[in-house]
Amino acid sequence: MYKCRVIYKHMSENEISLEKLSQLTGIEQRTIRSWISKGLLLPPNKTGRGAQYPKWNVDRALETVKVFDFHYFGGFTQTFKSRLF
Repeated sequence: MYKCRVIYKHMSENEISLEKLSQLTGIEQRTIRSWISKGLLLPPNKTGRGAQYPKWNVDRALETVKVFDFHYFGGFTQTFKSRLF
């Protein structure tokens, strides 16, 4: 008797939902969407319900926060510092 094992992945290892992206970065979903429309982050690989974003956006979003913070506030904000240390 053969055993058949089916592996189903809802998403690729290199993709992430907008909700998860928001949770991992601490950035609101609407801000992430805004940054995507401005070209700061990559758009989703699949649009509509269940859109999946490249995982690379997590690092890119955190780097964008650092740049904005440095440019507008002259350094890291207390909130961002608390996440780093």
